Amino acid sequence: MVSEKGRAWHSQVRICISIERLQMSGTDELCDLWMSFVEAERSFSSCSMMLFNHRAELTPLLAQALNRPKERSAALYIVEHLGVEERMRVFDNLLILASNVHGHTERSRGILLSLPMQWVLENIEARAEPLLHEATQEEYRALFELYLELDQGLARRLAERALNHLDPEVREAGEEFMEQLT
Repeated sequence: MVSEKGRAWHSQVRICISIERLQMSGTDELCDLWMSFVEAERSFSSCSMMLFNHRAELTPLLAQALNRPKERSAALYIVEHLGVEERMRVFDNLLILASNVHGHTERSRGILLSLPMQWVLENIEARAEPLLHEATQEEYRALFELYLELDQGLARRLAERALNHLDPEVREAGEEFMEQLT
């Protein structure tokens, strides 16, 4: 006959064994998840290399993908790993992304800032012009932040343009820009 102490001990052992099994199954699940991740990364690397083998034909596809929210993150990853010439071909798409506040604003800005500075300064105002025609204070603010990183004179011209805008919110943003510049 088993005493009360014996039953309590057996009960504790069963609990410990149950906990071990749970931990092991958790570990098995974690190992399975890890192996799925490893396999996905291998597949990702393989696909990336195949895409990079088609660099010349890739930029039109990337330009379209940058405009589609579900494809944007993948497109930005590829663009980040392209050469300067290829990144310059999607400049307009990157500028659109950098002029709006969303999850990829900083990433788009970073790619733009990685381009040759002189080329960016020579091209950005003309390329941003269509965006500014119907821009709200949000787009003005996002572009001002980018311009500020590029060149004070460029940022000042945008601030002056904002001051003369018909929209009072854009004018208010222009006043804030001018304060930042002084």
